[in-house]
Amino acid sequence: MVCSNQAKNLLSAMVDGAAVTRYFHSGQQLRRFGAIRPVFQGIDSEGAVMLSGEFVGELRKVWLPNVSDAGLDRIIDLLEKGSPLLVKGRFTGVMPTGCLATHVAWNHPRVSHRTQDAGIIWLTRIAGLNPATSHVIRAWDEYGPDNWSFRSDLVALLREERLARNADESSASEECGAEIDQADLVPI
Repeated sequence: MVCSNQAKNLLSAMVDGAAVTRYFHSGQQLRRFGAIRPVFQGIDSEGAVMLSGEFVGELRKVWLPNVSDAGLDRIIDLLEKGSPLLVKGRFTGVMPTGCLATHVAWNHPRVSHRTQDAGIIWLTRIAGLNPATSHVIRAWDEYGPDNWSFRSDLVALLREERLARNADESSASEECGAEIDQADLVPI
């Protein structure tokens, strides 16, 4: 199978359960080792990263239900600004730099007291994920804050979640208000 340079650069695979981001090629040939499946859908004609269904599914089903509102707001803010406080390839750097999981953890009530290991603890104990197999962590380490298309797609997903949470809170407060109004009508 002949592969383009873009395809080689996008090869991020799972081999026997271990995260691997390597270029397994010999000349123009791509060799397959074990069960390899791509993490990303690829890139479009303009060179923008397209997120895989596995990435989006993990983000929505595992990450976001475990992210506090403060953590969600913090990540959105850092991504929108292209903040240098977000790092890739490690959980923490010099304080206060950290990866997505670390910034989420520093804003989570159960692990906000932690420093260097906050992201690992949040990821493993609260979200229940293995950092080596997490599609979100692997994509972040591959593209990180420097890839504007990846960052903007991630921000769009996170904003969507924030809007959904705000809509849920609004409907819940309206229901409480309706109960209070009806409670006022009940004779004592």
